[in-house]
Amino acid sequence: MCRFTTLLLLVLAGTALHAEPRNVRVSYYDPDTAHKAAVTWTTDGLDEATILQYGYVAPGQFDAVAQVSQGPGDLGAINVAFLDDLKADTVYQYRVGDGATWTSTKSFRTGPEDQCAPFRFAAFGDNRPDADWLPQLKWNPILEETAGAGPAFLLHTGDIVKDGQILQQWKDFLNNSDPVLASIPLMATIGNHDDGPGVGEGANYNRIFTLPTNEATGTEDFYYFRYGNAIFVSLSSQTFGGGESLFQTQADWLDKVLTDNPAQWKFVMLHHPPYTSHASFDLIFTEFEFNHPPDEKGYNSVLVPIFDKHHVDIVFAGHNHYYERIGPVAMGADPAQGVEVADFDQGTVYVITGGAGALVYDEFNIPWINIEVDLVDWVCGKAVGSKVCAGDHHFVTIDIDDGHLHFEARATAQQTVAYDLGNQALIDVFDIYKEPSEDCLEVPVEPDPVESSPEYIEA
Repeated sequence: MCRFTTLLLLVLAGTALHAEPRNVRVSYYDPDTAHKAAVTWTTDGLDEATILQYGYVAPGQFDAVAQVSQGPGDLGAINVAFLDDLKADTVYQYRVGDGATWTSTKSFRTGPEDQCAPFRFAAFGDNRPDADWLPQLKWNPILEETAGAGPAFLLHTGDIVKDGQILQQWKDFLNNSDPVLASIPLMATIGNHDDGPGVGEGANYNRIFTLPTNEATGTEDFYYFRYGNAIFVSLSSQTFGGGESLFQTQADWLDKVLTDNPAQWKFVMLHHPPYTSHASFDLIFTEFEFNHPPDEKGYNSVLVPIFDKHHVDIVFAGHNHYYERIGPVAMGADPAQGVEVADFDQGTVYVITGGAGALVYDEFNIPWINIEVDLVDWVCGKAVGSKVCAGDHHFVTIDIDDGHLHFEARATAQQTVAYDLGNQALIDVFDIYKEPSEDCLEVPVEPDPVESSPEYIEA
């Protein structure tokens, strides 16, 4: 009996040592998204699942040995394979394993080298649970629906978990994100619920994601990357708020990044919205705030002038759990309120997209009970330049085709109470046009008179 028990334990131990890797996720770790990517995954121990096999048609053409480090607490080992000699605009098939045990074959596509290539990306945020003890019930269906729209990558405006110090919440997030993040890069910004323990590369957020680092702090808390004819910048409104004035370090870094990296389209994302509609109510001896106010972190006076200077096209934020489009607006005398401008080429559009799973301000859309109480009506329209408000769970997609930007915000099938395809709806749509690039204009090709002439007969 003792021998059998010992043998069984050895077998179980051996099985655990070769358990299939989990939570595979692809991302960009460098501004060059056409030729570089990272694949990150989790294993139980430091001595297993450290190889990535990849290729154009099937895994196995190339191998990459992962860098392995012990994750925080009981998260397991974090494996990262950095790929830095990829072909642009190419689908790669890959798998990860230890040489004996492999995952199923997965795939991702590199960014385009062609500055004229059209592409689509999506944005959303605030998928966190509403309490530490609640699961992320609405995140996966919203993520799956967003992925079904065909984005090349996903921008996340923060609040991925309820408490960034609780590892189980990060595990739940990763488990609920399978298998989408194995094929579509998720490029996140840190929210006020995501930080800790500590600040910088030792924080759980920084350990779990593999993102570009910035030269100002050497961390992933804020970064940028290029894709096609666009630049994307993620700022941290939660960490690294220092400098000569609040957030001056990030403002100076942003100014340099946008100066050194000219692009036809410019996008910034951060968690706390620079501008937002806001409602508060006077109660007995106190004031009740219905939602978060604009410029809550006090950085508008240093960041918005940089947005205006470089004409950032869209700033994405979360924090407030609804959808709102403000602008185009520019910096005004009051840091918390923008000034409306006549056209898109004179200001920036500010989009709040905080509807990926946390409780939103929507009406109580119970399918079998018709209750028309739309809480977002208490908030909407109070910000200068507010154009559209909606309290639904949602995501947004942006299509870029040279000088044309097409924007859509869509309510998802998953809403507060129920999942119903009838909940899907177009919330907002707009277009921005710029002068087309000369390099992208189609040049008429003169036909060869010999080959095209029907009268020509070869001797």
